[in-house]
Amino acid sequence: MKGSTVVKFTVSESGALESVSTEQATSPEFAQYAVRLVSSLAPFEPFSAEMKKRTDRIEVVTRIEY
Repeated sequence: MKGSTVVKFTVSESGALESVSTEQATSPEFAQYAVRLVSSLAPFEPFSAEMKKRTDRIEVVTRIEY
């Protein structure tokens, strides 16, 4: 089975996953899989002191294909 989705997620300076959503999913099942995949990666590495000076969160938008 093949599919893809665009996933958008926000990570806080502590490395916590603040939000995750999908767009343009091949199917609802692929969208659910992408949300579970990104959620399973959290928590992320906390931001460095240098990065904290520039922002308190980052937003990532990427396509997941499988």
